[in-house]
This record gives sequence, C-alpha cells and structure tokens, in this order.
Amino acid sequence: MRHGPDHTHFPSRPHMSSFRPHSAAALRSGLFRSPETLSSLRYEAAERFLRWREVECAVEGINACHRETVSLSVNEPSWNKAKWEAEWESRLSQDVATSCERENTARDQAQQCFDPLHLSSLISFSVSLFGPARGKLSRSISAFVDKLADSQVRMVMVGSLCLGIGIGMMIR
Repeated sequence: MRHGPDHTHFPSRPHMSSFRPHSAAALRSGLFRSPETLSSLRYEAAERFLRWREVECAVEGINACHRETVSLSVNEPSWNKAKWEAEWESRLSQDVATSCERENTARDQAQQCFDPLHLSSLISFSVSLFGPARGKLSRSISAFVDKLADSQVRMVMVGSLCLGIGIGMMIR
C-alpha cells in the first residue's frame, strides 16, 4: 500500500490508503470495529485489482500482436503434417522392435530375480547363520571360563555367595 523508496516505480495515486495503523491494536480496531475503514480498504483493493487486470489485458494484447507479426514474417508453417507422418512411418518398425526388446528384457529380469520371502530362501539363510552364531557363543563361553580361572574372581564370587547367605539368614 505504501510507495517505494523512489516514486518512479510506484507513481503517487490519490486513492492510496490513508489507513496506516501504528500497532496491532490499532489494526484490529480499524479492521473489526470500523466499518468505514473496512469498506474503504475493500474499495481500494477492488480498484487496484481492476487496474491490474487492465494492465494484464494490455500486455496480452501486445504479446498477441507480436506473435501475429512473427507468424506473418515466417512463410513456411512451423509444423508440416505430411512430413511428420513420413518420418513417423519410417521410424515405426524401429520403435516396435525397441519396444519388443524392452519387454523381453523386463520379462527375463523378472524370472531371474531373487524373492527374499521365499520359504526355502529363508530357511537356508537361517541355517547359514548357525555357524557364525556357534563360533561367537564358543568364544564368549571360553572368555567366561578364562575369567573364572582367575583366583581374584573366584574369591569375589565366593565372598558374594557367603554375604548373600548371611543376609538371607539375618532377614529370616
């Protein structure tokens, strides 16, 4: 609604809005409690829309004149149906062959694909995991046994057992 910094882009108009609220409360009271302000803003908006539409129609008219000038200056038409049909017929057999080749390739790929939800695939995959799982389990058990071989760990475990039995007897 306001003018730009240089008045050449937005020439001054006498119907520019005089409603310039300085706070949100002033805006609210102007829009919702003042029917005169609201009607003047609506009138100005409608007037600006009509002006914009006039300018757009003028621009469209200029573009249409330019297109007519360009089309009159070129003697041959931009699209020749007979020429297009001749080119299309010559390429038809190549297009059909290419299409058939794509269908055959897609069909071959569909037959060769691996279905991850196939029952035998799932069973064989599960069985193949037993070997690594067994190796990991044996390594963890051997590491646990090695820890138990340490005398300090044995002492801590026996002490914890005795402490647990003693606390249990006292509570009882």
